[in-house]
Amino acid sequence: SNVQRGLSYKKPMHFQFKKRCALSSARSSIRCTAGQGSEQGKRSRRTDVTMPSSPSANPGHGVRTAAATSRPTGAEGFASILATQGELDALCREHGVPEGFTALPAGDLRANSTPPRGAICVYARALEAGMRVPLHGFFLEALAHFGLAPAQLTPNGWRNMAGFVALCRSAGVPQSLAVFRHFFLLSVVSHKHGKGWYFFQSRQGSGLRFTGMPNPNSIAMKDWKREFFFLSSPEPWPCAVEWGEPSKSALMKPVLTPQESKSAAKLLRVHGGAPVDLRTYLSSSNLAAAMVATTASPPPSTSTTPSSKGNGTSKSL
Repeated sequence: SNVQRGLSYKKPMHFQFKKRCALSSARSSIRCTAGQGSEQGKRSRRTDVTMPSSPSANPGHGVRTAAATSRPTGAEGFASILATQGELDALCREHGVPEGFTALPAGDLRANSTPPRGAICVYARALEAGMRVPLHGFFLEALAHFGLAPAQLTPNGWRNMAGFVALCRSAGVPQSLAVFRHFFLLSVVSHKHGKGWYFFQSRQGSGLRFTGMPNPNSIAMKDWKREFFFLSSPEPWPCAVEWGEPSKSALMKPVLTPQESKSAAKLLRVHGGAPVDLRTYLSSSNLAAAMVATTASPPPSTSTTPSSKGNGTSKSL
């Protein structure tokens, strides 16, 4: 009976010892596993932090850079959608391009690319706006003064120049670049691109403002930057063919001569200071009549003032 009690006494102690060992081993295993998990977590977190620093090593992952999301905003970002010779020839016939001029599809060239020999870039919407070839003398004088190629003027920029020529003819005053610059200021579409697109806006307080121009952001105008081609001439072009950038002096407000001041005043009297609707002046018949004279007298010798007064109140790209 005592033996039995002894055995029965020792047996629980044996199991208790094994249980304590097992529990101790389990705790040790848990601590080890937890430690490994913590270390793996640290390594994982370190990996998560360092991975985005070189997204190019794993395309499609990591942080998206500005270079990957930005789009070109200059002319180099737009290919022409005028692809066939037939549509170019029809476009030239519609806008009275004389025989001897040859329209060339742009292909892979951009509007600001070096043009094919003997050619300039032309936007279809510029022809629609009033640009005509051979280029009118006033157009040549303006392009030379600002140092621009024809394609650097937006369609509404051409509307401003063509409208001014038509208005001068209607008012019976000579076309003067100084008077035009008295009323209008050349502005760049985007300051990111010096050799980019330009347009005209009315100088503040000048008194002359053109209306009736299409919104450059409208559906009808949204593709104008993609509608271009190259036009070769039988004679050398009397204007810049490579895109340029106007000098600061070219943007200064001119000082008018007495005769030019009289012309400016007469242009304002014709409409009594009211805005001029270009849809009237740029009708096919009026435009054709205004474009009859294709040569201009030499640029008048006018001084300029460094004043930068006259930020536009009428802004039409």
